[in-house]
Amino acid sequence: MAQGRRNDIIVVYDNFEFQENVKHQIIGEQPELRSVTTGKVISGADIPEGGLKQSMLNQSIGLEAKDIIDNNLGLYEDEIQMQLSTFFITEAINNVYPDAVGSIFSGYPTLRPRIPQLDVLPVRTTEHWTLGPIMYDEGSTGGHYGVTDSIFRDQLKPDPVVYSDGLVLAYGDQATAQLLRTIKAEQQEASQDYDRREWILPVAAIFHLRMNFLYMVQRSHMNAAAVDPPSSLFHNMNFWGRKQIPSTKAPFHHLEELVLHSFDARVLGLLYTRLNYGGAAIEDPTNVQMRLSTMSHSEFLNLVEGIRLAAFSRQSRRPVKDSSIDIEFLNHIRFLQLVEIYKTLKHGVKYADIGLIKRVIGICCFLFEGSRQCRYALEMLHLYRLIASSATTPELKLAILSNSLVNLRGKEDSWQEVDLFLEHLNLDLKRQLWARKNSTFDVDLLFETTALNGPYCAKIRTVIESQFGEYTNARHQLKSAADDIHMLAYELSYHSIRKSSSSRSSKFTAPDYLSDGIERFINEKRLQRFNERVIRTGPIAAAAPPATSGDDEDDGGVGGDADAGDEVDEYEGVDLPDDHPLHEVMVGVLS
Repeated sequence: MAQGRRNDIIVVYDNFEFQENVKHQIIGEQPELRSVTTGKVISGADIPEGGLKQSMLNQSIGLEAKDIIDNNLGLYEDEIQMQLSTFFITEAINNVYPDAVGSIFSGYPTLRPRIPQLDVLPVRTTEHWTLGPIMYDEGSTGGHYGVTDSIFRDQLKPDPVVYSDGLVLAYGDQATAQLLRTIKAEQQEASQDYDRREWILPVAAIFHLRMNFLYMVQRSHMNAAAVDPPSSLFHNMNFWGRKQIPSTKAPFHHLEELVLHSFDARVLGLLYTRLNYGGAAIEDPTNVQMRLSTMSHSEFLNLVEGIRLAAFSRQSRRPVKDSSIDIEFLNHIRFLQLVEIYKTLKHGVKYADIGLIKRVIGICCFLFEGSRQCRYALEMLHLYRLIASSATTPELKLAILSNSLVNLRGKEDSWQEVDLFLEHLNLDLKRQLWARKNSTFDVDLLFETTALNGPYCAKIRTVIESQFGEYTNARHQLKSAADDIHMLAYELSYHSIRKSSSSRSSKFTAPDYLSDGIERFINEKRLQRFNERVIRTGPIAAAAPPATSGDDEDDGGVGGDADAGDEVDEYEGVDLPDDHPLHEVMVGVLS
């Protein structure tokens, strides 16, 4: 493969599983789950001339306390966080009442809340190539050796100098990144540069992070055992009659719609309670539309700020201990603040704002710890070390974040995660199997005949369609959910999302994953154990056991059962302001 000689390529690969059934079982022909691997080679962006070098990663530097505290701006309720909350509140109202919001700011476009731009990548069109058949199971350690050999030794065949000095970014899900670190650890004593695989840098890709974040939201707020509490996702799902959403690991597109629509409904519910206090009739959306249209921009912004203070401030998530706690209202608040982080990540991906993405990754180090998704908590520490610590050079940090996204249409809002791009290839291949599978057309034949020529045939189709005046719109058209959101918002505003001045119980209490994660992070010495694993001044430490799932609830945590070693105060010398989210926990734990 000619692209293998370039010094600016990155790779992404993932498992491809398909259940091959047979109609007539005979010796040697029984149903079998086939596990092979698909991959893409992508022309890298923001890679320095001469390519990435192994010297850009200092293996003797770990993740320091100041990296995960001082640089983790997602933990602060700073000006950027307030702008994010204001934008998402305005966006939720605009999704249902676009004409009213448009009229409010018609003469004042600069006053309309906009999402802050931190570090936006310039628009580009990604060049990519599909790898040939990789007939190994990348989900096992042994299979992973075969995958890397097939990609680099058999197909790409890069200049041998890459193995001794260069660095290639390899993106995949959590299991892929962990298994790649495992085989690197096993081969650390190898005599050949290729076998040591120091030239491969595993990087956890962002789509699987998004997917597991949604699973975390579902776990914390589904509460499938009780239909009654309107603050639960289970109530919202049944209120709308949504189907095919199991209580765990639901299909991504169904779950994402449910979560995002529920977010908008809660924001609208808070809006309706305030309009209703002012005497407005909120049952009919036409009345709400008329009331909003009569507002000045300052009146509307004051209304939005009131919602932000009531539902998106840190104090609203953790009320004063001596105060009367409204559990039902608190459930709504914790849902809104959790989903706000997801929406920040989703927006950062769509518009390639790697500053927003970095902000979310930092806070995910604690959220996954609090939700006991310990393998992803560990993976976020690995990723945050690469993009936020002094272990990597600025050039490597930028390359890792920039190449985690691809843009196939060259538009400012057409970015997507590199691993989602590969999932689309897997879907195309499975569609071929579903349509053509028979006793002779199987996974082997599919990969031999289709793996390489699929994208080429798609380009030919586009050219032929253009010559005959035909156009296939492959972009998914979304249906408006405004009516659904209004109905649930009205239901919530009647009682559930009205804050009670006295104590109120609920059939379930949503967990505070951020506070729980921070406390576990400190009590369990997660940072110290993580650094014991990754810092290398001599032979590499043994890697953690490979994961079979990116969403595991075991309590092994970062570093497993490794000895904590000498008692060391990881946070000594770190200056925490009184308003820092870690301050309250750390004062109680470390004092």
